[in-house]
Amino acid sequence: MRDVNRVADRQRAVRAQQPHAERPSLPALLRYFVRLGTVGFGGPIALAGRMQQDLVERRGWISAEEVLRGLRAALDAVRMGGR
Repeated sequence: MRDVNRVADRQRAVRAQQPHAERPSLPALLRYFVRLGTVGFGGPIALAGRMQQDLVERRGWISAEEVLRGLRAALDAVRMGGR
């Protein structure tokens, strides 16, 4: 839980520096994920960490809470597929 609070605190600091961060356009999202899939390496955990740094802390496109919800949904999908 401390990690979640620490991430939320970092996100608040980033948002304070960039209060008007806009949602990305669809082409911008596509470019980001094509680039990540092309040059990203290290497996899913490394890519998830990289995505959090890029999307939450650097670009401010999504919140830390949205990242955690997405990771939980992905884990639930994997668990359901294994039954």
